[in-house]
Order: sequence, then structure tokens, then C-alpha cells
Amino acid sequence: MITTDDLYNLFNKCFPGIIRSEESAKALLSAPDNRVLTTERDGTVVSAAVINENHIVMLCVLPEYRGQGIGSALLAECESHIRDAGYDTVSFMRCKHGYLTPGVPMEFPGYDGNRVFFEKRGYVHTWGDGECVDMMLDMTDIDDLGVNIGDTVPAVSKKHPELDPDALENRMTYRFADESDMEKTADCVAEALEHFVQYYKNPEPYRGEDGERVLIAENGNGLVCGALLVSAGGEAAGLGSVGCTSTRESYQGRGIATNMVKAGTMYLKQQGLEKGYLGFTYTDIIPMYARAGYKVSMKYFMGEKKL
Repeated sequence: MITTDDLYNLFNKCFPGIIRSEESAKALLSAPDNRVLTTERDGTVVSAAVINENHIVMLCVLPEYRGQGIGSALLAECESHIRDAGYDTVSFMRCKHGYLTPGVPMEFPGYDGNRVFFEKRGYVHTWGDGECVDMMLDMTDIDDLGVNIGDTVPAVSKKHPELDPDALENRMTYRFADESDMEKTADCVAEALEHFVQYYKNPEPYRGEDGERVLIAENGNGLVCGALLVSAGGEAAGLGSVGCTSTRESYQGRGIATNMVKAGTMYLKQQGLEKGYLGFTYTDIIPMYARAGYKVSMKYFMGEKKL
């Protein structure tokens, strides 16, 4: 019987470009309502799939066994189980427990043809022209991004030349929040992106537990205008992350999100980390992260199929 450790090791061998913490990956792979399917050759597990409800959480084949029809057969078996369970669609997107990959990984050696593989089998990309991506930044080449924790910077951009850079409502201080800031930070996030509020109502990052911090942009009147989660080393050794970037709607377009990412990234570098990472982002905000130096490191096919 294949163990959670076996599944996690297989995932890493098959998807070396995907970054997920061991703890979160194993928690997802060991969910009690998962269905696990495997393929063996000469007593060795060479492929595995993990199903949760109508979601394929993981489907992979060891590199040396690809091109032999193993993946096709395993995918067909997944679809059969999902159909028999009463579902009329199958998806490669996140399940109720989270995700290992938000969709089908497309761009690294051995998986370059993934989109074609699934499209030939009836899957469609559900994000239209939009893309879901991971991004990465090599911080060893960075000296200064121009904004650091504690800096106060006018929130005035080319889009808003009419704003007074000296007015209190337009002067942003970038700092780490504490628990006393939680409610007003959650209020800011609720105006920006409602589905992120759950992360900002968790007191742990306000305490700095497990290396995670909440970075906020606060104007001179004490209004939180932006928020960002910064994690130092939680995903892998030498790696920090930024994410869940949120800017109050009335303050968008002023460079606040970019400055938060820059300040958070400089903090990660100052903690001795070598790479900055963000996962599961999308087309519209790729340019914002790119202004801080991040580059797309992985693209995903957000595949779904009617059964």
C-alpha cells in the first residue's frame, strides 16, 4: 500500500519545479476522503493519482515511464471513478482541502506538452484568456528595491498627478502589523478582495508565528490602505514568499501594492533568504509583481472536463 511519504516523494520527482511545503502537501495527500490510484511496473509504483470528490489533486508519472500510455490509462481510471461517484465534471483545480498545484503544470522539462495532452482528451482551460502562474525572484542579485519596512512614501503615481504628495491621506508608511491592527487590516482587505479576508483574520501572522508576517501600508491618518502576507522560509530552505496582496479600492493605481511587494521582498533578503516566491497568481497582476523583479516560473492549465 502506498504511503503519504511515498506520494509526496513521487510528487517531488515528477514536479521538481513546483514549490509546496512538506507539511501542507502531506496534509492534503493524506486527507481521509481521498481516493488513491497507482500503477506499478516490476513491483515499483511508477505513477499515482489522488482524487478528492470530482477533483484530481495529483496525477503524475515518473519521467522514465512517460510516453508508454500509463498517464492516459490512469486519467481514464480517474474519470471512471469520478463518474461512478455521481459527478458530471472533473477538474484539476483546488479541492476543499487546498491544492498541490492549482491546475496542470505546463512549463518544465517533461511536461511541455501537458496542455495538448489534456485538450485531446476533452479538457478545456476554464480561465479563458487568463493564466494562472507561479513567480520567482533571485534575491542574490538585488541590492535595493527602493522601499523598505518602516519607509514612508507618497502614494502618488502617474495615474493620479492631481494628488498632493504631502497630504496625510497620501503618505503611506510600510510596516508590519500587530494584533491591534487586525480588524482594520481585515476591513481593508474586505474592500479589495473578499476571499482573502480569512487569511487576515488569523491572529498568528500578526504575532509573527512560523515566520509569517502581515505587512500593511498605512496612511498618515491611520487608515490601512493595503496588506500583504510575507513568509520567511516556510515553503523551502532559502526561500521566502509574498502573497495575498490587497489594496483598498479607493487607493488602487498608486503603486501601493508594488511598494508592499518591494518592502516585503527586501525584508526576506535581509533575513538571509536567497529567493522570493509567490504562487497561484494570475494574468492581471503579473505586471505588478514584475515591477518588483519577479518572473513567471510556472504556468498552469486550469483544466476541466464534462463527463
